Amino acid sequence: MIDTLITFFKNFLKTRTVPLIVIYLTFSVVLIYKVFTIQVVKQKDIAEHTVTQDEITRETKATRGNIYDCNGVLLAYNKLSYNVTLQDYKAFDSDEKKNAMIFRLIKIIESNGGKLFPEFYIEKDKKGNLKFTVEGLAESRFKRDAYMLTSIEKLTTAQRNATASEVFEHLRSGEHMFNISDTYSVDDALKIMKVRFALLLNTYNKGNPISIAVNVNAKTVAAVLENSAELPGAEIAEHTYRYYNDSKYFAHVLGYTGNVNETEMSEDKEKYYNTTDQIGKSGVEYSFEKYLRGVKGTEEATLNSNYYVTGVKTVTEPKAGDDVYLTIDSKLQKVCYNIIEKELAAVLLSKIHNSASYGEKGKNSYNIMIPIYDVYNALFDNGAIDIHRIETKKAGKVEKGVYEKFKTEEKNVIKKLKELMTENSVTKERSNKTTAEYIDYVYTYIKNEKLIDVTLVNEDDEIFKAYVDNKKSLGEFLKYSVSNKWINLPKLNIGTEYLSTDEIYRILLKYIFENITSDLQFKKIIYKNLIFNHTISGTEVCLILFSQGFLKNDDTAYRNLLNGSLSPYTFIRSKIKSLEITPANLALDPCSGSMVVTNPNTGEVKALVSYPSYDNNKLANQIDAKYYAKLQTDKSYPLINRPCQQKTAPGSTFKMISAAADLATGAVGENEKIDAQVVFTKTDKPASCWSRVPHGKIDIRTAIEVSCNYFFYETGYRMSLDSEGKYVSKLGLEKLNKYAAMFGFKKGVTSGIELYEYEPSISDTDSVRSSIGQGSYAFTPTQISRYVSCIANGGKLNYLTVIKEIKNLDGKKIKNTVSNAANKKAPKVELDPRIWSVIKDGMYRAVNGDRSSHKELFKDIKDLVAGKTGTAQFSNMRADHALFTSYAPYNKPEISVTCVLPYAYTSGNAARAAADFYEYYYGDGDEESLNKKAVKDNVDNIISD
Repeated sequence: MIDTLITFFKNFLKTRTVPLIVIYLTFSVVLIYKVFTIQVVKQKDIAEHTVTQDEITRETKATRGNIYDCNGVLLAYNKLSYNVTLQDYKAFDSDEKKNAMIFRLIKIIESNGGKLFPEFYIEKDKKGNLKFTVEGLAESRFKRDAYMLTSIEKLTTAQRNATASEVFEHLRSGEHMFNISDTYSVDDALKIMKVRFALLLNTYNKGNPISIAVNVNAKTVAAVLENSAELPGAEIAEHTYRYYNDSKYFAHVLGYTGNVNETEMSEDKEKYYNTTDQIGKSGVEYSFEKYLRGVKGTEEATLNSNYYVTGVKTVTEPKAGDDVYLTIDSKLQKVCYNIIEKELAAVLLSKIHNSASYGEKGKNSYNIMIPIYDVYNALFDNGAIDIHRIETKKAGKVEKGVYEKFKTEEKNVIKKLKELMTENSVTKERSNKTTAEYIDYVYTYIKNEKLIDVTLVNEDDEIFKAYVDNKKSLGEFLKYSVSNKWINLPKLNIGTEYLSTDEIYRILLKYIFENITSDLQFKKIIYKNLIFNHTISGTEVCLILFSQGFLKNDDTAYRNLLNGSLSPYTFIRSKIKSLEITPANLALDPCSGSMVVTNPNTGEVKALVSYPSYDNNKLANQIDAKYYAKLQTDKSYPLINRPCQQKTAPGSTFKMISAAADLATGAVGENEKIDAQVVFTKTDKPASCWSRVPHGKIDIRTAIEVSCNYFFYETGYRMSLDSEGKYVSKLGLEKLNKYAAMFGFKKGVTSGIELYEYEPSISDTDSVRSSIGQGSYAFTPTQISRYVSCIANGGKLNYLTVIKEIKNLDGKKIKNTVSNAANKKAPKVELDPRIWSVIKDGMYRAVNGDRSSHKELFKDIKDLVAGKTGTAQFSNMRADHALFTSYAPYNKPEISVTCVLPYAYTSGNAARAAADFYEYYYGDGDEESLNKKAVKDNVDNIISD
C-alpha cells in the first residue's frame, strides 16, 4: 500500500502540472494575506486616508422667491425638477476616455428626449458651415475663453480674427485642449465640445457640478442611475425651475430667468454667481434679483475612489429668496389685454376690403385701406403659415400644389436676375415694380451675408450716390465695389491669388444665386408676388391654414372653401372676428397696443399691458431656441414692453400742458375766446386743424373739449413772440418745455417704474406744432399715465411702481424696499387753482361735453370719466397713432387709464378700448361676460384729434 502511494507521488511529481499548481498556491497565499491586511489590519488607516483625499465643499442653491399679484394670486413660482449634473473629477487618465464617457452621457440624455443645457457659441448654419452665434464683445469674450486667456486684450490678431471653424479646430485638437477624435462627426464633436467647454469655464469652481441637462424626464433619470458605474462624476440632482402662470398676460412685467452669462458674471461684484446659476434676465425677475435669489448654502460631499458621492453633510443651510407682491391686479391685467386685442381686430376689420387697393395710402393716412391680398400675404410673411413645412414630405396636397407654383416662379426670378446683373444690367428705375423689389433685396442679402463691408463704402462716393439715386445699376455698383476692395473676398473663398474684377464679380454672382434661394425673406417676396398676381389663390391660403394645423379642423368650412360656396374673403374675416387669427398673427397696422391703469393717488400700477405678448416659460431656465428665433423675426415685435419702451408723439394728450403754459404765461386768458379757423397761416409752414370746418370762437375749456388744433397753434405762436413781436420758435419751446418738465417730461427723467423704460424725447423744433404734442415730443404710455395721474390728484407727481411689498420666508415685510415710498418725496406741480380747474373741466367736457366727438362711447358711464384723446401723425404711408388718457371718477379720482394703439388711425379707437375697461370696472365686473363680447366689425373710426 505504502509502495503504491510512493509510486503515485513519484509519477505525479514528474507531470507538467506540478509547477502550475505550485505557482497558483503561492499567489493564493499572497492574495489572502493582502486582503487580510487591507480589510483588517489597515482598515482604519485607509478609511481615514480616503476621507481626507476625497472630501469636497460645494454650494447648495437657494430656492427663488415667488411673485404674487396685489391680491395674493401666484404668478411666478418654482417647480421641482431633476437635472443631470457633471463634476469634473480626475477620474480619467486620457481625453479619449473622458470624451467617450461624455458622449455616452449625451446619448442617454438625447435618446430619452432631453437636450444639452450648457451655452456654446458655435453652431452649423443651414448650409452645414460653422458660424458664431454671437458677435461683437460677446464673440471676443468667447474667443478669450476658448484660447484660455485672462483678458480680451491678450488675444493675438490671428485669434481675434479667427473664424468659427478655426476656433472649433483649436478646441477640438489644439494643444492642451479637448482632443476630440476625428471619429466623431462634426455634430457629435460640437456636443462633446459644448460639455467640455462648460467644464473648462468651471475650472476654478470644480466643487460645484455643472448642469448638463435640466428638467429631464423619469426615463432619463433612470437611465443615468442605471449606468452610473460607467459615468463617473454624473449625478441626478434635484433642482427647481421657474414657472409662470397665465404667461402671456404678465410676461413683460415678470420677465424671466436664465443661465447667468459672461457679462453678468463680470459685473457681479459680490461674486455670488457661478456658471451653474440662474439669474433674472428681464422684468421684475431682473429688477428685484437680489431679493428673489436668496442666499446659497454649503455642503461637504465625500467621494470614494471611483469618484462617486458616498455621503453629504450640510455645513450651511441655504436661505430661500424673498417673495415679491406686485401692485398689479391679475384680473384687470387680463381684462385689459383682451380688450386691446379685440379693439385691434375691430379696427382691422373696418379697414380690410375685398380688392387690391390701398385706398389713399401716401396721400391721406386716415383713408389707408388694407387689401385682402395683404392679409393672405401676412399669413406667410409673419409665420402663421410655415414656409419650410410646405417644402417637406409632411406637406399636404394643397401645399404641394402651391410649392410647385413657387418653384416655377423662383426659377423665373433667378433667370431674370442673372440676365439683369450679367448681360444687360439696368437700373431699378427702368425695371418694373416687382423686378425692382427683387433687385433691392439682392443688395440687402449681400449686406446681410457680409459679402460687402459696408464700413468701407463711402456714402459720398459719386458711384454709390448714383446707385442710390437709380442712375447706376446694382451690377455696375457691385463691379465698382470689387474694384474698390469693398467686397469680402474670404467670404467668397478667394485667397491671395490674383483675379480680375470681372472674375471676382462672376464668383460673387455665383455665390449669390447659389445661396439666395435658401434665404427665407427672399422666399417670402416670391410668395407675396404669387399672391398679388393671383397665381396662389386666397382659397389655397385658407386651406393651408387647416392642413398645417394653424386652425382647428372644420370639415364644413374646408368643404365649402373647396367648392366655392364660402369665399376666402368671408372666411378670413370670420376668423379675425373670432380671434382665431389675431392682429399679432398678421402684424398689419394696427397689431399692437398698451394700456396702463394706475391709482393716481399713490402711483400704484394696477395693470401694465403690452400686446402682443409671448410665453416667458419658453425663455426661462433654458431658452427654447426655435421659439426665441421665431419671436425675433415676428413683425409684431412681441418682445417689446410697449408701455415702457414704445415712444410716440403724445398728440393732443399734450394739450393740458399747453393749456397750463398758456394760462400761466398769459398767452391767453381763462375766458378769452379765439376765432379758430381750419388753417393757421401766421408762420412759414401753415398748420391745419384736424377738423375740416372751423371751430369758431372758443375759450380754452372748449378748445380742450373739441381738441382744437388751431386754438393751440395760436397760443403756441403767442408764446413765441419776442419783444418786437417777431415769431421765435425757441422762445415758445422754452416755455412749453418748462411746463412739460413740471409734469415729468424731461431729459433723463422716467416714470419711476421698476422696469426698463425709455427716456422721453423733448421737442426742439416748431413751437406751433409742438403746442399740440407734435414737434419732436415722444413719450411712453407710462410717462403719459404719470402725467394724467398728476392732473387727477391735483398736482402730486407720484412715481409709478409695480411693487406693493416684499416679504421674507416668514412672512415679515422687508423695510425700505417698496418703491412707492419714494412718493413721500414726489415733486409737487405748483399751479394756480384756477388753472387746475380749467384743465380738469376741459378733460371732463372732452368725454362728456355736448361738442365731444366721443361722448357716445361713454354714454353708459356718463359723467364719470374725464379724459383726453390724441391722434399722433406719423406719415401718409402709415396710419396715425391713437391715444387716450383719462381718470375716474371725475370728482374723486381713484383710477387712471391710458391706452396707446400705434397705427390705429384715430384716437376714437383708443378711447373705445378705455370705455370698455371703465364699463367693466364700474359695471358688474363680470370678466366672463366681457370675454364673450364679440369683436365689433362695424367700428366707425371717428375722425378726431
